[in-house]
Amino acid sequence: MCASRGGRTIGIFEQVYTITKCSGCGLTRTSSRPIETETEHHYAEEYIPSTTELDRDFGGRRRAALKRVAEEIRSDVSEGSMLDIGSAGGELLSHFGDGWELTALEPSAVGAEELRQRGYEVVHDFFPSNDLEGSTFDVITMMDVIMIMPDPVGALEAARSMINPNGRLYVEIPGHLYRTLLHVGPVPMIRSRRWTDLNAKVHLFFFDKRSMTKMLTRCGFSLERVVPLPPSTGFGAAGVVQQRVSDVVDRLPAVRSGRPSLAAKYLFVANPS
Repeated sequence: MCASRGGRTIGIFEQVYTITKCSGCGLTRTSSRPIETETEHHYAEEYIPSTTELDRDFGGRRRAALKRVAEEIRSDVSEGSMLDIGSAGGELLSHFGDGWELTALEPSAVGAEELRQRGYEVVHDFFPSNDLEGSTFDVITMMDVIMIMPDPVGALEAARSMINPNGRLYVEIPGHLYRTLLHVGPVPMIRSRRWTDLNAKVHLFFFDKRSMTKMLTRCGFSLERVVPLPPSTGFGAAGVVQQRVSDVVDRLPAVRSGRPSLAAKYLFVANPS
C-alpha cells in the first residue's frame, strides 16, 4: 500500500509467519511471506482436495453469502458478461441464467474440472491470466480471494483494465474486527493455546474498510457501497448460532453504514472511475 517496511507485530502464526500492522497506512499483512511457488501449488493441488470438500466448504457453507452477493449484482446489472475470479465449484455463478455470459477463473484442478462438468467456460489459471488478454466484462467478482493474492494491487489494476466503462467490481473480504476478535488474543489462547491463529501461511493480507477503500481508489475504482454478508457457516448447532448472530449484526446501523462492526464478511461494490 505505502511501501513501508515498518510496523507493529500483531502475532506470529505457526512460529514462522509474522503478522504486522503497517505504521504508515495501517494495513495488516503477513510480513514474513511464504514462498510463492509453495502457495501456488497449495491452491492448485491441495486447497480443494476433492469434490466432497468442494461441495461442503465452497457450496453449502458459502451458499447464504453468495446468494446475497448474486442479489446485489442483479440489482445493479440485469444481464451481461461476468468474470468470477476464484469460482471454486461455481456456487455464485449458479444464480445467473439467461442473459448472462459467464466465465469462471479457478486455479484448483478439482474446482476447474467441476466447473467444466457444470458447463461453464473455464480459465484454469491464477489471476491475472494471459488467457484473458483482450477480454472485457460488465461484472468482475473476487469472492474471498483478494487477501490470498500475493499482489492485490496488480490484480485490481488488471481487473480495472478488463472492466467495461459502466461495469462494476464486487470484492468480498472477511470482516477485520470479526476476525481479529476471534483469532488474536484470548479466544485463540483458550481454543488452541496460542496468541494468534490467523492463517498467515495462506492469507497474506487482512484488509479493513479503510485499507480496501484506499486500494480500490489507487487502482482506478470509486467505492459505491459496502454490504455486510453472512459468515461461511458451519453445520449443526454451531452453524445456527453463527447465522443468528450474523442476522443481528446485519441489522445494526453501524454495519449498514459500513463503519467498523462485527460483520463476518463485507462486499465492496466499486465502479471504474
